[in-house]
This record gives sequence, C-alpha cells and structure tokens, in this order.
Amino acid sequence: REAPPPSPASAPYRLHLDGVIYCSVFNTQDGRKNWHDMLCAFCIEFRDDPDVTLVFKLTHHDPSKAFEHVMGTIYRLSPFKCRVVMIQGYLDDADYEKLVSATSFALNASAGEGQCLPLMEFMSAGKPAVTPWHTALLDYMNAENSFRVATSLEISDWPHDLRHAFRARRHRLNVASLRQAYRDSFDVAKSDPARYRRMSEHANRDLRAHCSSDVIEKKLRDFLGFPETPA
Repeated sequence: REAPPPSPASAPYRLHLDGVIYCSVFNTQDGRKNWHDMLCAFCIEFRDDPDVTLVFKLTHHDPSKAFEHVMGTIYRLSPFKCRVVMIQGYLDDADYEKLVSATSFALNASAGEGQCLPLMEFMSAGKPAVTPWHTALLDYMNAENSFRVATSLEISDWPHDLRHAFRARRHRLNVASLRQAYRDSFDVAKSDPARYRRMSEHANRDLRAHCSSDVIEKKLRDFLGFPETPA
C-alpha cells in the first residue's frame, strides 16, 4: 500500500496505453474534484471490460498522500478487468503531449469549477469530454463536444472556510448518470468512429473560440483600449 520509490532518472518508466482511455488531471487533496465517484463508477461499469483504462494524472507534491486514499479504494473495488493507472509528478512537455494524444476522453466529475485548465487543454487537442455541465464548465460544454453527467444542487461549505459552516451550495454528481456517460462514450469510441471524429472536431473548434490566444488577445486589447496590431 506504500507508494513506490521514485525511479532514477537513468531508468525512466515506460507506460503503454491502448484501447479506450479516460484521463483526469487533478490534486487528490482538492475536495471539489470528486475522484472517488470517478473511480468507483469506472470500475463498476467496466468491471468486465479489459479494453478500457482510467488514467489519474496526480499533481500533489507528496506521492504518499497522492496514492494513499486512491489505492485503498482500488483494493476495495477489486477484482476488475479494466485498468487503472496513476501517474504522479511532473511530466515534461513531450511526455504530457503523448498522454494527451493517447487519451480518448477527458474526464471531470467535480462539484464546481473556476475553469478547469487541464480539461480545456485536452479538449483544445480534440479530446471530447465526459463531464457535468455547471459553473464555469457551462462556458464551453455542449452536446457536440461532451457526454453530459447529471448533477443536483446540495448545501455545502466554502472550501476555504475552516468552520465548515453550511453557507454555500455545490453540484452533487449523479453516479448512475456518470456510469451511463462512461458506457455511451465507450460505445462511441469502439463502434461509431464518425461520431467520435465529429465530437473531436467540435471540441477543438469550441475551445479555439473560447480560449485561443487570438480570442484572449482581442478581449484583453478591447478591455485595455489598445489598438489592433498587424498579425
């Protein structure tokens, strides 16, 4: 159950990913991210499917903390034929691009988002999403670029409130809806390449319209009152 020691730089670890790949990038200490539902719904829905992998790209600085709770949940969910991979630590640009390229669907199950930059990165690279539609995600999610996961509002505390006073609301994930979104997206990836290609194109197009450098530069120039400059 202990995290493995880091590999020496002279002996890099090589990971081969194939089949249908779901990937989520998050910090396990961020309570909004709801990794527990992501993992449990995945292992239950794909218990008998060996051709599907869930990748958790973890960003916490302490590997022991990052793996501790996730591994405990994995042990309780076993046995299953699907594959769960956890990657801890920094990836250089080339390796991160390979991870994005190998991914079939970007995954999010959070209770609220300010932007979710990793999700935006994956979708900008043409990866459709499996995600709820709420908070800032509503700015760039639609039926053409993602599989929607249902949520409902519940009372909550603000993440930074040490009193944990119930003075806010958050979006509670519908786990049955997440399982259905997993299954629907898996079926599209395996059996409907034309639809997957259309969703990929929409993801790239919609994120280009939402957050490309050209769009952001124009908004910033308009706000600051700067004149346009030649390309």
